[in-house]
Amino acid sequence: MMPRSVSYHDKLIQDLKDPLEATAYIEVALEENEPKFLSKAIKNVIEAQVGLSIFRYLPNAWLWCVTLIR
Repeated sequence: MMPRSVSYHDKLIQDLKDPLEATAYIEVALEENEPKFLSKAIKNVIEAQVGLSIFRYLPNAWLWCVTLIR
């Protein structure tokens, strides 16, 4: 049986668990000067560093993150 491939998102989240990778990822998002891209980058880093459970327990956390970059 062939091993299952890992989705791009799963690999990204795994990589973003490394603080240096997460920092570089956010820096690239900032350089793009595109709010939607930065917003998604912040969400991905939060997912990697804290997990999606933060959004279950703090449903407004995502809105707070988006508000920070506006």
